[in-house]
Amino acid sequence: MTFININIGKSALALSFGSFVLAAASHALAQTEAAPKPAAQMRHSSTATLGISAVEPAEKAAAVTVQSAWARAMLPAAKVGAGYFEIRNNSRTAIRLAEVHSNVAQKVEIHSMTMEGNVMKMRHLADGVEIAAQSQMSFKPGSYHLMFINPKTPFKAGEKFEAQFKFSNGEIMEVPFTVRAAAGTAEHRP
Repeated sequence: MTFININIGKSALALSFGSFVLAAASHALAQTEAAPKPAAQMRHSSTATLGISAVEPAEKAAAVTVQSAWARAMLPAAKVGAGYFEIRNNSRTAIRLAEVHSNVAQKVEIHSMTMEGNVMKMRHLADGVEIAAQSQMSFKPGSYHLMFINPKTPFKAGEKFEAQFKFSNGEIMEVPFTVRAAAGTAEHRP
């Protein structure tokens, strides 16, 4: 939306295009009439001055933000890689991370890991995962994570790549990942 402010002498006129709002306001005369004016200023006081300025509203904050995205380095023969990140839903409604794609792997799946009894279970979340309104989720080892299935080459520490996140609100985001060295323990096996 574009706002245009027009100042004409003692009156101000503000036009807002897009919402069709028209507002007019008068300046207080007390300040301008408090002191007597010299004749030279009085001649110019009846002349209208026109000042036009366009003002753009502040950019809308992103509904979703993703940060600290990383993937674990893989062994040379590994067929899957894991990715982690922090995700924040800044909106007032729940948003679903619906799908993820990357050109570094044949496909990317969203997974969860939960403890059932004494057994850790991993599940593919085919419908994605919901991020509650105004909340943050951690995709981390032993919890939610991304599985990069059949990567073109195993991830090596120090490499960088991007993944495309698609959300239920229609937002699409390119997320940069950095590959970190393996911690010595396997996340899970296919």
